[in-house]
Amino acid sequence: SNQATPAQLEATMRADDGGATPAPTPGWTPVFPNADATLSGAFGNVEFYVAGFRNQGQGKELAGFSTSLLGKSLHRARAPRGEVPAPWNESAAVDDDGRRWLLWSAYRMDDRWYRNALGLQIEYGFRSLAGSPAAAIVALRARCDSDDCAGARRALLQVIEIHYP
Repeated sequence: SNQATPAQLEATMRADDGGATPAPTPGWTPVFPNADATLSGAFGNVEFYVAGFRNQGQGKELAGFSTSLLGKSLHRARAPRGEVPAPWNESAAVDDDGRRWLLWSAYRMDDRWYRNALGLQIEYGFRSLAGSPAAAIVALRARCDSDDCAGARRALLQVIEIHYP
């Protein structure tokens, strides 16, 4: 069948990275139905969630109506815009206890980063004619402890510089 190898998927998901601790409970669980593998944990105060796909198809995709970065425990919120380095996207959320969070997310296909799912999907279509690319979404969240979320942004920046260059 036309799908990426487990080793390819692991590399795409950056699964070999050291220094992670288990995610705090109760955790944040984004929803990516039928992902072939998921990873979650924390680097310091920043939680991460990665969903990986050895192939994509109907009901098994990085972006679609059934997927949710926020999961069940978070709700979309507004936050002051800050500098976010490419290829990361920023969104803000609030949980049921009123705590505010910043989320950064980006997509990967094999060894390349993508800011949006559409760009990846188009490229995926071409690449899957010749081979079997692995794809993943990498999502990070940090708690906002100030109105401008500056501390959360600094923590996120540190994590991507070290773990997701």
